[in-house]
Amino acid sequence: MNNVLLDNISLLRRLKPSLYHAYSRYPLQGYIRVVNSRSGLPVPVVKNIHVHSIYDPEKEAELLLGRLKAEFQNNKEFLVAGWGFAYHVHKLIQGMKPERLIIAEADPGIFFKSLEYVPLGPILDTDPDIILGRRAGITDLIFNSCRAIKGNMPDIIRNPGSYNLFSWYYDAIIGKIQKICLIFGKDIISSSLEGKKPFDSPGIKKAIKRAGQRPVNIYCLGEILRKDGELTRDELSIMLLKAIIKEHM
Repeated sequence: MNNVLLDNISLLRRLKPSLYHAYSRYPLQGYIRVVNSRSGLPVPVVKNIHVHSIYDPEKEAELLLGRLKAEFQNNKEFLVAGWGFAYHVHKLIQGMKPERLIIAEADPGIFFKSLEYVPLGPILDTDPDIILGRRAGITDLIFNSCRAIKGNMPDIIRNPGSYNLFSWYYDAIIGKIQKICLIFGKDIISSSLEGKKPFDSPGIKKAIKRAGQRPVNIYCLGEILRKDGELTRDELSIMLLKAIIKEHM
């Protein structure tokens, strides 16, 4: 093991134990080739697609953030679609100093392979939420990420190489987080706090309709509410949000 990998494993064990355990159980990433770019930096190659620029991945990351900066609305919370070898994540932290980071990587193998090359310290110092593939606990992780940013829509950064490989995955994650943030921030929770009956609130009805929630699930949640007199409106709201996430993953 090289020093970067040893340091990263130690950091994961201490700061992200669930990722550490996932790494310890994950098979070898033999399908991922790593080549040197013309600038000398390593670039992962998956299915013959370079996840970063083969010329200069750091320059590519600078240009990407430069183009997107004018489109950013939030400038505090960011959703990064595609980890790769995290050149764009490092540049984001250096240039924007985000208050909250949600990072999604469709292929856990790419993330785990990056541990041999990418120092995690500066990234983990920001305490990011890291979503890998469809691993266990993803529903709670997405829910908690949306709750942590209080329903604010995060600015989105798509790593081009990652997106070319797994656009379907990133579109699903982005759509889900945007949808849940919208519901969380404006409809369900705010309606609950106003003291309205949960299923009589127009905000909740619109949120359920917008999320495409199946009526049978709403009926089941209603039965739970009726049978358990101690279930609060906020608790019901949380149940609804989690049900919506599970329905669309």
